[in-house]
Amino acid sequence: MFKKFISFLLILAMLICSSLFAVSVGAVDMYAKEKSDSYKKFIKEMEVNKSFRQTIIAAEELGVEFVDIQNLNFSEKQMNNLIKFDSEKEFLAFIENMQFQNNFVISESDILSRYESKAIDSSATATSYTTVSAWAPGPTGTLVWKNISLQYTLDYRNGIKDLSDVSIIDSFYSGLSFALTRTHQYGSFSGVAVFNNTAGVLTVPFGTANATGLDLYGVEVMGLPIGLQLQSTFNIEFRP
Repeated sequence: MFKKFISFLLILAMLICSSLFAVSVGAVDMYAKEKSDSYKKFIKEMEVNKSFRQTIIAAEELGVEFVDIQNLNFSEKQMNNLIKFDSEKEFLAFIENMQFQNNFVISESDILSRYESKAIDSSATATSYTTVSAWAPGPTGTLVWKNISLQYTLDYRNGIKDLSDVSIIDSFYSGLSFALTRTHQYGSFSGVAVFNNTAGVLTVPFGTANATGLDLYGVEVMGLPIGLQLQSTFNIEFRP
């Protein structure tokens, strides 16, 4: 009798735990659905409205993905500056022209004026970084800064700093007045780089720097907010 009572208690405890787990999972699912309402509403509109079919095709061809804007972690200021479209036709034109200028040529004199050399310590090896920028048209026709950050390693030999390595560590936008951000993925550098000991700056007489990342846009189409995701690569060619 005692064993049956213990078994009953164990089964009851398991049922209670299962019930609590189901409630917690249900609450999480309900919260997720609540967050993605705007996304689901937009997707439903695209499925129902036949005029959106051309937009869907154009997006697929360019590799543009529609994402839940709630998941892009835009700031309140960015959410108040979504790129707005009053019609499907305007939105389609935007999608079809999302391959913006990303190829730039920068002269050595420009590099010297734009690079900001960070403080170098006196250890045997030191790592620092610097950023080179290109002023180019953005998605709304306004100009924005497209930036690539280079990390470089210096070895000290007889009081002279010798450059031993250059790599790409970041790419990002700046000077924006609308909802656009970038998640850096990877990059590469090739060419000739020189560390000027007198000026304390890194220069690149010639070479190339490429940085690939995900561009994340916040837009509003006929009152419906949605996020757009597109992979792009900044290409910079350094010339004397």
